Amino acid sequence: MPFWLIAITFAVFVFYTDDYMIAGVLPELAADLGISESAAGQLVSTYSLVLVLGAPLIAFASARRSRFSVFVGAAAVFIVANLLAALADSFWQLIVLRILAAGAAAACLPAMFALAPMLAPPEKRSAYIGIVSTGIVGALAVGVPFGTLCASVFGWRGNFVVFAGLSVLSTALLFGVRAHLNKPGELVSARTHLTALSSRPVVTVLLGNTILLGGALMMFTYFGPFAADFSNSSLRQRGLLFAVAGVAGLVGSVAGGIYVDKKGPSAALRIGFGLFLGTMVIFSVLTAFAPIPLAVLVLLTLVWSLSLYWNAPAMQTMLLDSAPDSATQVLALNSSSTYLGVTLGSIAGGITLSLFSPFALPIAAAALSAVAFVVIEGYARRAGAAGRPQPDSAERTT
Repeated sequence: MPFWLIAITFAVFVFYTDDYMIAGVLPELAADLGISESAAGQLVSTYSLVLVLGAPLIAFASARRSRFSVFVGAAAVFIVANLLAALADSFWQLIVLRILAAGAAAACLPAMFALAPMLAPPEKRSAYIGIVSTGIVGALAVGVPFGTLCASVFGWRGNFVVFAGLSVLSTALLFGVRAHLNKPGELVSARTHLTALSSRPVVTVLLGNTILLGGALMMFTYFGPFAADFSNSSLRQRGLLFAVAGVAGLVGSVAGGIYVDKKGPSAALRIGFGLFLGTMVIFSVLTAFAPIPLAVLVLLTLVWSLSLYWNAPAMQTMLLDSAPDSATQVLALNSSSTYLGVTLGSIAGGITLSLFSPFALPIAAAALSAVAFVVIEGYARRAGAAGRPQPDSAERTT
């Protein structure tokens, strides 16, 4: 694996993990600042919201700048914002600093995902996208436990110092691969970007991604109460399940990218959607026989998480094929659609849980997954019938 790919993946991990690092210490943070825990939770929501709104806007604003200069400038803001957050003595100071940190992350993340396929050998393009995506999976898998561990040693303020230090390390790694990263942005007009980004293929994939993640994160967000009812699992056992989900997600992201390079994104998505939908259906059927042995739940969790992250490289490859001259901008929109799906999934999961029971979650997730598949597969079939080139066409003719 090239060193530049390691540097980019680590940077993605740092920027995404910063979103979740305080989730496990909200009670302590709230008590220290004299606010409610629900108000403290807005620090996490604010970071996510800035990523949703900021990534596309900043990607357009910085389109013609050297990517390396964007990285270094944003990293400096990120480091300072985290250091000052450790000194904040009010909720509103912390909110402003979280907005600055999230804005810095929004400036970097789309360009990092765009650089991976740009610098990769053609036969490894999607595999490299999958490797960079492990930074996101790693953030989801270790963000909360790592932040909780750091806070137990240094206090919640120490979390911000630790992540400022990780960002310094990440920036040093990027300096080490500057020759690979010091590339100009896409030298095309804003009108060209807008035309590409508003095209039907791009909108279709983004819509499908949002719907799929809405269903998947509905299940992930409320997996604790579901697992407790499904198998009478203890807190420690549920911790094991989340660890299994994290490892499976890492494997799925890398394996999905490799498969896309060999068979194309459409073929990969059929497998990913099939496994995810099948797992949700099995979950739904087995709820009638609950409690189910923990070993069965572990196996289903492994397949579910692997299939979810398997889809990420295929989705991103489809977007890049649809807007090759607007890679950074289209991946910025992909980041926004991802966070939008996460947000909507959390809301929908809460409504489902309040109206029904945890056992209704896989049914709702399966329904949304089926809709997402129909959206993407339906467009692919119409495009093929119209004679437009498909992402898998090169593979099918070889």
